[in-house]
Amino acid sequence: MIEFVQNRILSSKIVQLFTRTVVKWQEDDCIEMGAALSYYAIFSLFPILLVILSITGLILGPDTNAYTQILVFAKRALPIEAYRIVESTLVQLNESSLGAGIIGFSILFVTASRIFRALGRAVDKIWKVHHRQSNRGGWVWTIINFIQNQIIAFLLVLSSTALLLVSLLSNIALKVFLKIIKNVEQVITWFRVDEAFLWNSLQLGVTFFLLTSVVMLLYKTLPATKVKWSDIWIGALISVSLFSLLQSLVSNGVIRIGEQFRAYGIVGGFMVLLLWIFLTCQIFFLGCEFTYVYTHLFGSRQDK
Repeated sequence: MIEFVQNRILSSKIVQLFTRTVVKWQEDDCIEMGAALSYYAIFSLFPILLVILSITGLILGPDTNAYTQILVFAKRALPIEAYRIVESTLVQLNESSLGAGIIGFSILFVTASRIFRALGRAVDKIWKVHHRQSNRGGWVWTIINFIQNQIIAFLLVLSSTALLLVSLLSNIALKVFLKIIKNVEQVITWFRVDEAFLWNSLQLGVTFFLLTSVVMLLYKTLPATKVKWSDIWIGALISVSLFSLLQSLVSNGVIRIGEQFRAYGIVGGFMVLLLWIFLTCQIFFLGCEFTYVYTHLFGSRQDK
């Protein structure tokens, strides 16, 4: 029996895939990387959201419901204590109008590049990409590299804005679809659909698809090495599935995040938000580790 377990089960590639993922996650110090990334993220979150709102309002007009859409997504994704922090901060920033937009835009160029550089370094460490210091160009090359990082950060923010626009358009499409269903019900009397259940199911499906697309894009573009799309889709699905599972467990009260911080008042809500970002980072890193191991066991680098 022991030999069967050792020779057949433990030696199988499927088992190795998951065991190597966990081992590599520990070896790469993902907990420390997640803590550092959470620090950068907490200072970049609100400037990024503010600029996204500004750009979306500029494209769709001041009457757009992008602000409401962000709050709806935050309420669905975050623990209640963390959501209250996000809601109150966004309300204040939204009421500050243009002045806050300019300040947020300036802060974004300082802070957003840091979180994306930190995320890029973490992903490169997972993929064992070693950067060499370049002496060419001196301070000129340093300035060019700095500007390049700011442009990349800004493009990633624009990508987030595009994601919000797609989410808004998908909501419009879902409303049109539900209206068509209502018209069909009026014509075909025996045809009945639970509209609330259908709406929630479609929204969950769209959200899952958009999040998976974002994670796939990050797994593809962040590593400073070539990664094929065929190698990353399973890791992206696992990451989004784990995040959805964590979100469901927290929203249903199975896992309670924040009760031990309630005595700290508003600081407790900030701590819950920081903890949630940290857990999200761990899920992201775990999916990235899985992608690396999968690529070398089953994917395009299995013979390397």
